[in-house]
Amino acid sequence: MPMRPLNQGVFKKHGSQDDDDSVEIKGDEFRQCMALYGNKGFYAVGFILTMCAGATPFLMNVFMGDFMSIMTGPQRQGFIAAVTPILWKMVGVIVGMTVALSIGIGARTQANPMFMADLRSRCFASLLELDIQFYDDTPTGVLISRLSEDITLIRETYIDAFLQAVQSLTQAAVGMVLALVYCWRIALMVLPAIPLSAGAFVLGDYMVDTMWYSFNETQTENAAQAEEVLTQFRTVKAFDGELVEAERYERGLEGVRRVEYRAAWVHAMKDGI
Repeated sequence: MPMRPLNQGVFKKHGSQDDDDSVEIKGDEFRQCMALYGNKGFYAVGFILTMCAGATPFLMNVFMGDFMSIMTGPQRQGFIAAVTPILWKMVGVIVGMTVALSIGIGARTQANPMFMADLRSRCFASLLELDIQFYDDTPTGVLISRLSEDITLIRETYIDAFLQAVQSLTQAAVGMVLALVYCWRIALMVLPAIPLSAGAFVLGDYMVDTMWYSFNETQTENAAQAEEVLTQFRTVKAFDGELVEAERYERGLEGVRRVEYRAAWVHAMKDGI
């Protein structure tokens, strides 16, 4: 197995076999991982309350709009009498948001370690059922390390990132519905910006992922070369070739930096759009 390159800020986290062309993505990986998860109740509670947390902030915008209408419009009754019901509604929304976020974060806090424990126990139990020939051909230390890293990545993707995406999508959907209800003309004017932004993010992530394969290959070669230089028994002839090896290693590092610069530019253009 090649050495695992360090994760860089310009690239998203990848699994240990993402650079292996023989690994096929079937599309039902989420279902398979959830089937191994034994405490789905915490996940369901966190999912529902995450959607509530994404929708409730727009209620504050509605109440703020009513508040501004009272301040700028004609007063049919006293100011205090007009704004008091709105203030109580705002207090109720704030309390509801606080409770939903607290319970949702608590459910996610319980779901995270249970998810990792269930996946690790199932994966390690399946390893015990393999034939002894498998362990003769596979370094067990590297295998356990890769499994632990991949399970951590699955947890970050299917719990943290997925619930954050659910909250953001819910917030976007509720915002669009409210915009169409309260001011549909302006909403229709800005509606084309949604597919434009989505296309920019999808295209940008695709380009960055394409660059990652080049980055991963160069980083792996550099790491292997550095390990060879540090661990190999050196002879006089080998010492004579150290300058050539140093130049080759420096060119490899320069290639890594060029890929990082290109990926950073793609991120800047994507976020700018």
